[in-house]
Amino acid sequence: MTFGVRSLRRISAALVIALAAMLSFGLTTGVRAEVYADDPSSQDPSRAQIMAMAADLAPIAKTFGCEFAWGQVIGPHSLTLEFVPKGKDVRKWEQLVTFTTFELPPEEEGQRALIERIRSLTINNFSERGTVTNKRLGADRSKMPTAYFEYELGEGAAKEFGVAGIYKARPTLALIVQYQMRKPLAQTDTAKMSALAMPTPKS
Repeated sequence: MTFGVRSLRRISAALVIALAAMLSFGLTTGVRAEVYADDPSSQDPSRAQIMAMAADLAPIAKTFGCEFAWGQVIGPHSLTLEFVPKGKDVRKWEQLVTFTTFELPPEEEGQRALIERIRSLTINNFSERGTVTNKRLGADRSKMPTAYFEYELGEGAAKEFGVAGIYKARPTLALIVQYQMRKPLAQTDTAKMSALAMPTPKS
């Protein structure tokens, strides 16, 4: 089973796609079309959807110094988008922000249950394939589940040093946000992710 050449070049991307499959997001077999920011001639019918989501999430990626480079629909309710520093090639990334989006049901109880499931499966998948550290679970101001963790995956030139956040970002949208580098992350970068995923509760 393949889900696009670009995505499977990263261990963490393969794990997140497997997660979407476990959540029964309707993934289909076969290679899916991909949208690159530097290819405006793309005829992918999903291009408008991907570009709209990329524009919505761009301010978050900008805090890590990255801009939209690549996106793919991985199911009827889920997208993956990747952002790299300006002028860099996403196909040869050294610094990368990845968003995996999950459409949420309208009712809060269903939202809470789905985010809890995303949180549990994501952390378990990363723990099984690599090393997860500094894991923190919490809730946002609306009592929706959140998570923060740092991880290392792979070896040698393919090694990923990353930090991830899981949280509800919009009224009907949950995110897995990953910031990845080929070298250990700076404390300033992990602090940015912590601020995104683990907001201070209301007193």
